[in-house]
Amino acid sequence: MAGAKGDRIWLGTRKGTVVVEKTAAGWQPRLVGHAGVGVNYVARDPYTGRVWALLGHGH
Repeated sequence: MAGAKGDRIWLGTRKGTVVVEKTAAGWQPRLVGHAGVGVNYVARDPYTGRVWALLGHGH
């Protein structure tokens, strides 16, 4: 995992929760959860490190 602040971007997409991490080769996306489910919002709590995601199931 990336260590420095700003080396990670959390994204909510129609395909799930994605994290994009900065590596020596550049920015690398990786699916980290909710595969196949639309994620409307993702946020990481800076105090606890917990990641929150708002799922949109289309109902």
